[in-house]
Amino acid sequence: MTVRPLPPLPHVDPATAPRPEDPGYAEWVEKVGCSPEGIDRGLIWASLHRTPAERLAVLERAVNDLLELRGGRWPEIR
Repeated sequence: MTVRPLPPLPHVDPATAPRPEDPGYAEWVEKVGCSPEGIDRGLIWASLHRTPAERLAVLERAVNDLLELRGGRWPEIR
């Protein structure tokens, strides 16, 4: 199993956090890393620590990837 390192999360003390090899680590990550609605707090928190230029570069890559999948065409707006 690959363990994704967690970014610094609010209200989580790294000193008291369980280690990946500890039993119950996966459940703990789910509890602190995802909201009850299923939102990945880690992605949001990591994004907040990026500069505006880094966030724009990620968005541009995502748009370019989607355009490539669509054969270079913009989606139709209806």
